[in-house]
Amino acid sequence: APAPPALPPGALRCRVMVHPRLNRPTAPHTVCDGDHVLLDTSKLSRVKCLKHRPGYMCDGGATYHGYAPGAFLTRCSVGGGGDTVSLTHFPSDHLKDIFDSWRAVGDAEAAEA
Repeated sequence: APAPPALPPGALRCRVMVHPRLNRPTAPHTVCDGDHVLLDTSKLSRVKCLKHRPGYMCDGGATYHGYAPGAFLTRCSVGGGGDTVSLTHFPSDHLKDIFDSWRAVGDAEAAEA
């Protein structure tokens, strides 16, 4: 019998809102929770600027994390198809960088995770 996938079935659930008491420039204010979300640290790097907020506080050394595609993985499917979340649900900062790297994977990819 084949070995079970290394990454068990999981889920990522996000709720999108614009909170009236939080800063407008940081909208939308999205809260996510997940089950069995894997962080592949080999896909992290140090960077001087955020991918989705270029030019913001980029002076000095590489103080931010860069996230390559697949840095975050979950064995699940995305409603509506595809393997990524809509980046319009996140503000243009480190959160958008993180969720730009997240991927939903199937059984074959989960076995290699």
